[in-house]
Amino acid sequence: MVILNLLDGGTEQGEADNPVVVLRRDYVPDTAGPGRYRSGSASVTDSLWLTPAEHRISTFHVKRPPGSGGVHGGRAGTLAGGWLWDPATSPVAEKPDLLPLTMSGPIYGTATPLMGVVNPQTNELDPDGEYRFLLTPVQASANTMIRFVCNGAGGWGNPLERDPRQVLHDVRDEYVTIEGAARDYGVVVVGDPVRDPEGLSLDTAATEALRASRGVV
Repeated sequence: MVILNLLDGGTEQGEADNPVVVLRRDYVPDTAGPGRYRSGSASVTDSLWLTPAEHRISTFHVKRPPGSGGVHGGRAGTLAGGWLWDPATSPVAEKPDLLPLTMSGPIYGTATPLMGVVNPQTNELDPDGEYRFLLTPVQASANTMIRFVCNGAGGWGNPLERDPRQVLHDVRDEYVTIEGAARDYGVVVVGDPVRDPEGLSLDTAATEALRASRGVV
């Protein structure tokens, strides 16, 4: 029996002891609970299993946001979840590559949900979806890919009161996307956070107009 903690623990030791390659351990943009003081982001671990295996998952709380979400007007972070892509059934795993660092997209439609509250059609995380937790082991082929994502925490305070300069820094550090900055914080950031993070800038006039349209004076 192989026991591997995919949410914590040493990557090198796990790869040395098991037939697995850890493809990614990272934070996921736009998963932190928005707020005047945003929460910590969700972390993701993607793994590639090199041999056929029987996978069993451990139980942890995924039905509701931790602490019931944000406080004082802050909002909840992303729920936890787990998915499996078997090359025998999913084209995503036919040629193993890095999975997109996002919690939405067509890749989830070909996955087997292992746990989480997901949309029954898309398999994406959805707080209004169906709770899934596979109680029995899952048989999977060689080159199966597995993703586990932990919860994002809850934010504190109204996200529209967050200092735009802090939101700019969040976008630069890839905790928040440009789209998330506008959607969640009413802040307009201009530039390319991937190719030129230090070249990002605030569009102050557009930010003031966007926040004013949402009732912020």
